[in-house]
Amino acid sequence: MNQLFEPEPGGCDPTEIAPGAVLVPGWLSLEEQRRLVESCREWAGGPVPMRHPKVGRGGQMSVKMVSLGWHWLPYRYSRTADDLDGQPVPPFPEELSVLAKRGVAEAYGDQTAADEYEPDAVLINFYDEAAKMVSIRTRTKSPMPRLSRSASATPASSVLATPRTATGPGPTSS
Repeated sequence: MNQLFEPEPGGCDPTEIAPGAVLVPGWLSLEEQRRLVESCREWAGGPVPMRHPKVGRGGQMSVKMVSLGWHWLPYRYSRTADDLDGQPVPPFPEELSVLAKRGVAEAYGDQTAADEYEPDAVLINFYDEAAKMVSIRTRTKSPMPRLSRSASATPASSVLATPRTATGPGPTSS
């Protein structure tokens, strides 16, 4: 039986699951995942706290979220937590920049693209037993890839790299 988050044997082979969308199973070691979860817990502690974001029509999301680098609000990003107390958003952590660049290199097999990749925002979501997972579509003017890293109660550890679309607001467009 696999331990929680244990990579599958030989599980780092990238697989293109849709045009431009690459899944890299078994991407992080168990120890790397533990460090990442510990860091996420620290970042969630503030100074801008986790919150249940409100969406465009006033509804509240079931997931809790904290933003680093840029603060996510419906349809826009800000350097301050405008929907909370207006505090500056903590900067994008170097630790995540290193992981993101590694994810691009491993997903696309392109070290030059990874070296040029400059991530500047992360949304950390916490799903408790009441939260609902829904499909989302992010639009941004940036040609840089969007990385999604999931840590859940399933025996999977993966990174999904997808190209960003060419329209709409996003952190790298401001």
